[in-house]
Amino acid sequence: MKRIIVLVLTLGILFPTASFAQNRKIDSLNTILKNSTEDTIGVKALLELSREYRLENEISKAQNSAQQALDLSKKLDFKKGIIRSYSALGRGAYFNDNYPKALEYHLKALKIAEETGDRIDIAASYQRIGEMYALEGNEDKSLDYTNKALAMYQELDDLKNMAVQHHSLASVYDLMGKPELVEKHFLEGIRLAASANDDRYVGILYEQLGNFYITRKNYQKALEYHKLSLGVSRKLKDDKGVADSYSDLGNIYLAENKFKEALENNLLALDLYMRCADPATIAQSNMIVGQIYMDLDQPVKALEHHLSALQITEQLPDSDVLTADIYFSLSNVFVHTGEPDKAVMYLKKTVMLAKKLKNERILGMSYQRLTELALKTQDYKSAYEFQKLRTSLSDSVYESKEEEFQQVQQLQEHFEEEKKENERQLHLSQIAQKELALKQESTLRYALIIGLILILVFAGFIYNRFKLTQRQKETITLQKELVENKRKEAEAQKQIIEEKQKEIIESISYAKRLQEAILPPQEFVSKHLPGNFILYRPKDLVAGDFYFMEVVDGKVYIAAADSTGHGVPGAMVSVVCSNALNRAVKEFGETETGRILDKTRELVLETFEKSESEVKDGMDISLLCIDKTNEQVYWSGANNPLWYVSAVADMAVAELVEVKANKQPIGKTDNPKPFTTHKIGYIPGTAFYLFTDGYADQFGGDDQLIRQAGGKKFKHKQLKEFLLANQTLPLEKQSESLDQKFKAWKGNLEQVDDVCIIGIRL
Repeated sequence: MKRIIVLVLTLGILFPTASFAQNRKIDSLNTILKNSTEDTIGVKALLELSREYRLENEISKAQNSAQQALDLSKKLDFKKGIIRSYSALGRGAYFNDNYPKALEYHLKALKIAEETGDRIDIAASYQRIGEMYALEGNEDKSLDYTNKALAMYQELDDLKNMAVQHHSLASVYDLMGKPELVEKHFLEGIRLAASANDDRYVGILYEQLGNFYITRKNYQKALEYHKLSLGVSRKLKDDKGVADSYSDLGNIYLAENKFKEALENNLLALDLYMRCADPATIAQSNMIVGQIYMDLDQPVKALEHHLSALQITEQLPDSDVLTADIYFSLSNVFVHTGEPDKAVMYLKKTVMLAKKLKNERILGMSYQRLTELALKTQDYKSAYEFQKLRTSLSDSVYESKEEEFQQVQQLQEHFEEEKKENERQLHLSQIAQKELALKQESTLRYALIIGLILILVFAGFIYNRFKLTQRQKETITLQKELVENKRKEAEAQKQIIEEKQKEIIESISYAKRLQEAILPPQEFVSKHLPGNFILYRPKDLVAGDFYFMEVVDGKVYIAAADSTGHGVPGAMVSVVCSNALNRAVKEFGETETGRILDKTRELVLETFEKSESEVKDGMDISLLCIDKTNEQVYWSGANNPLWYVSAVADMAVAELVEVKANKQPIGKTDNPKPFTTHKIGYIPGTAFYLFTDGYADQFGGDDQLIRQAGGKKFKHKQLKEFLLANQTLPLEKQSESLDQKFKAWKGNLEQVDDVCIIGIRL
């Protein structure tokens, strides 16, 4: 706990994690890099870009920029750049919680700094190495390097950084359990920060020293230093800082069970947070105020503040932890108001969020509270189940499980006793029911005997009359029954056929919805490729053709694919192939189009090899990758080619270029070879066309006589000519023209295959 309270907060000052209006600065830096040559200006721009990405919490991009800065610095033999690049890489590794790697980078930075003799860089490296050793738990080395940094900053007369080193020393001594040295270094840091006229850092150090005394339960000292921090925030007219100080003071009073003072300070904090319009802190402050009202036995006001907090967090992104805390606190309110059902409802909501967050602390508290509520209603079965769930959590949730296991055993005994009692009562009830049934059976038997005698007497009276009329009706009845049976049989057969047909249509319609779920929405495609069209006409309700799109690290992957067959079999193959393609990109992280198709083929074969019978199904595909960041275009194809028309001033001389595909499918083949990755020039205005063979293979004709004779294929040559002739049209109009041409060509002939054509303009 001390490590979190002191050390991490110190590092939070050295490595800021929040930023404002960064996107504009990042765009500006990227523009500089595009227009700059390989010189020291480029190194500085890359390092600044790495910093901005860290502030945006985009650590992978930050590391990439820092690595580029390092490579360029080494190429230029720019020592300062090498030092700063290693330092930036160390910061990124720290944010990824990779402390050994961060330490490695900072040691490399120190080595270069010592070679150059730059004392500022040496001091900064000492400082960061000390911080990393502290995080790794090596306090001795942390003290060594931090003291080295302090000595060098003293030589440089850098008061602010001298204060920072004393702050770090206080943190390390806290970890080592030397409280007398903690206060000493905090106070020295405060003196130096004041000498440097850095009031904001003075306030931070007062706050940290106050937190240190909270951990030692010295609330008098904690109050003293938090009040000093409050005075600094007031001097700086920092409403947020003042609010934080009031909140800290309120929590100290709460720890001392001084609920009136705690409420007073937290209400002041809440008022200031509302002025600052910070939703998250407003919600948290409302929850704390609500909890204090519960301590003051004012559940109505407690409920009001909790619901206000909940109304805010349910509208905020990334607020699941705070929402879970509010749910749990609300359950306590409803326990005190005598509404256990509502308490259980909010506890179950807490459990759902805790499972989502994988937060065993909240889970353990929720299961314990649910157990207590179940015990109050003597629901031993539920209590046993909840307590068993709690004891299944890891040992880190609480120190010892011995008492918990005893409680589970006791609850299980209660549950078993209750179960046995219920079984005994059930057995007695069954015996009573059997006795009652025997009595009823005896009474019924006598009644039946008497009734049978009366019936026999009456039957004898009417027997002769019955025989006479029976013979007359027998023939007519048999004929009617025969006709009626035939009619019913015909109706039943008709109903069976209609139901089966309905089931088949519903199944295929549902399969269509499932298949549509694997297709990327048009909004998603248009967001990343504003200039596009997708002409998709399945032959049946479901199709073998499908199209695919994913966006990974600025690269847009889009494909048109033709699975073996069409209709239901084709759709089943398309799902297998689409899943394999998606896994190749997202699960296995393949980025080159050729390697993506290689991995997709491997996954498809792996799926079909599970069958005892030989399955040769697969797909033909045209896969395009547009790397907008680096302005590159890559393509690979299995049997299906790529067509593109480069932008030229005079479209009359435009040419349609065809890139040949590998003559092999995604599936089983006799002589499989790696798929080729083609690199294509990135020219704005270029139109790319991905397609399956359904459009070109369609039978039809330009006039009725040809269609009546069975028609002829449209063919790829005619499709090329049609696309060239329509190049001046926007892609949306091209799609409409292609669709109209297809309908006119097909006429009333049957569509022979699924159709999929994708057009993209850079």
